[in-house]
Amino acid sequence: MASVAAMIRVTGPNCMHKLPINILKLLHALFANLDDAMLEGKTMCRIKNERKDMNGRNVSGHFVVQGVIQALSPTKSVRVTAEMAPSLGYVDNGKGKSLKVVNLADLVNIFEQHWKAESAAVDAAVAFAPMGSANAKSVVMNKHGITKVSAMVLKKLLGFENVKMAMLDGNTLRQLCQDYIDNKGTIIGGRFITVDVVAVVLFDGNLVYARQWLNNLLTHGKDVASITYVASGHASVSVI
Repeated sequence: MASVAAMIRVTGPNCMHKLPINILKLLHALFANLDDAMLEGKTMCRIKNERKDMNGRNVSGHFVVQGVIQALSPTKSVRVTAEMAPSLGYVDNGKGKSLKVVNLADLVNIFEQHWKAESAAVDAAVAFAPMGSANAKSVVMNKHGITKVSAMVLKKLLGFENVKMAMLDGNTLRQLCQDYIDNKGTIIGGRFITVDVVAVVLFDGNLVYARQWLNNLLTHGKDVASITYVASGHASVSVI
């Protein structure tokens, strides 16, 4: 490996390789179960060998973090600090804009922490989801036990107060009727179909993207105890 002094400073796209994002699945077990449909057509940039960043640090083989964030996190609110990513460097994209780059080990740590935080956020929302009546008498296991309600009801739940009204207005959620009991005899009336909530809050109502994100979260995050599965009349879906 050449010394840092002999390296070339990163100055624009010619110092980066553009690669399919799904290569991450081959590089580390954390990414191995990512949904192929979610990754299809997406790319990321990786710094070429023998390159240094704007501060003279060796950034050979580092990943441009923003491209990975755009592909793997719909909220785009992933925290990247020098504390969690000691390899963090800054390169010029050739247009005067500074880009953050990290090595593979730090990229893994960033997303491991991010997905844990997302899972914890889901748990917090689940903890305050409205529950059904304790006087329920009937078992309902088909679509007739599911009603549609305005997504505006989310504003009443702890954890959703800051969701913008424009995101909720005009959208609907599927909710279990108040006397809904699952096949184990547990009262789960009042719960919402999980994917509906994810779609409205994160994906402008797009259920396809919401299903992909939810599958990825449940694969990499810890188990969410309050999630259960019911028959919707078409296929089994989760509710929180």
